[in-house]
Amino acid sequence: MQKKEMNFFMENHQLRPELRADYIDGVYTLDLIRDGKRFATTRDEPLGEIGETVMLFNIDKPEMEEVAVKITDVQVLENGSMEQAEEWSKKEGWSVDFYFSYVTKMAVKIQTSFDVV
Repeated sequence: MQKKEMNFFMENHQLRPELRADYIDGVYTLDLIRDGKRFATTRDEPLGEIGETVMLFNIDKPEMEEVAVKITDVQVLENGSMEQAEEWSKKEGWSVDFYFSYVTKMAVKIQTSFDVV
């Protein structure tokens, strides 16, 4: 099984509005996955192939529990409308503002969707 890093820390103001009350001090992306509130990640390459199980870990906090996920979809993203940004945000937990300020500037955007196993 492949191991992939999931290291980002999300500050409270970077979260979707409905997640902010639960994570006053912010949250690591890996914790959001474990909590069942994050279902995808966008990178410049996919986490793996559809159907593959991948172990996610936080290299900056090795004491953090790893999470196994099964890849359900891989999609190349184009810069999109507000509706597309909202759909992306619901899967990833980041705010729509974060999508427009960060993700749209990525040269290659590949969103890998997954389920926790």
